[in-house]
Amino acid sequence: MKNKGLILYLTNGCNLNCNYCFVNKNNKQILDFDKYREIIEKYKNDISYITFFGGEPLLCIDLIKKIINYNKSNNYNYNYILNTNGTLLNKDIINLIINNNILVNASLDGNLLSNKNRFNRNIFNVVIKNIKELLNNSIDVIINYVITPNNIEYFHDSLLFFKDNNIKEICLLINYDIKWNNKDINEFKNQLYESIDLFNKDLKVYPIDSKIHLLKDNLEEHKCDFGNENIVVSQEGDLYPCISFIDEKYKNKSEYINEVNTSKCNNCSYLKYCINNCMCRSINVNGFKFNCKLEKIYIDFAKEIINKTR
Repeated sequence: MKNKGLILYLTNGCNLNCNYCFVNKNNKQILDFDKYREIIEKYKNDISYITFFGGEPLLCIDLIKKIINYNKSNNYNYNYILNTNGTLLNKDIINLIINNNILVNASLDGNLLSNKNRFNRNIFNVVIKNIKELLNNSIDVIINYVITPNNIEYFHDSLLFFKDNNIKEICLLINYDIKWNNKDINEFKNQLYESIDLFNKDLKVYPIDSKIHLLKDNLEEHKCDFGNENIVVSQEGDLYPCISFIDEKYKNKSEYINEVNTSKCNNCSYLKYCINNCMCRSINVNGFKFNCKLEKIYIDFAKEIINKTR
């Protein structure tokens, strides 16, 4: 049964230098196509989608085309996801995206002021132009919006910006690798509640939207099945359990152990709707308690949205 994602680090190289990026951009090696072919032949019946990741994967556009063409020639039918900073999109790439029904995850941290960790004004304008071009061609686009302590204050204005630019799907990505204090967490919470009227069917913001559906349908949050959900391939062709654990400790292992101790969660009223065992959210500079606080904020906020719409 196909149920895994194949995430390909095509390269660690990038044409930008975002100050929170966790990728080692000094290693500019590109994934060898023969290595890809070896891996896909081994796991072809296990995966349902392929993600082109980096670095900036569009620096390897010829490799992307080669992978897609190889899969087509062998009747391997996969869904595709492209993670990109949006700077290198052009007509040829947009046609490739359209012809292969590729979902685009574009990196954009809200409005111009909120993008202080990523773009200057000129690059920001290029990315906005390219995202609009994708949307005008009816391409599915999800915005990856990284939230850090130094851009929280622009959150509400950024959601207004997205709405004004007809951007309808946003994925909030918390920067777990930088220290958050209680003031930062409270400011994020305040910004969420200030923006509550923007959370509706015309603007989907994950993970809030996911929490709303779980609560409405009385479903349980999917827990992290560490190392069994994705096959992550580094540009050297080595296998890892998750994009956040490209580390010698996890390299080419036959099995992986989730090291998060969730015994303290057993009697928690939030447990059903909480991603409490996620390794990358719990084993970082902020620790388990930070993820716990965020999940409670998300769940309470989702409940508040449901109550407002009744």
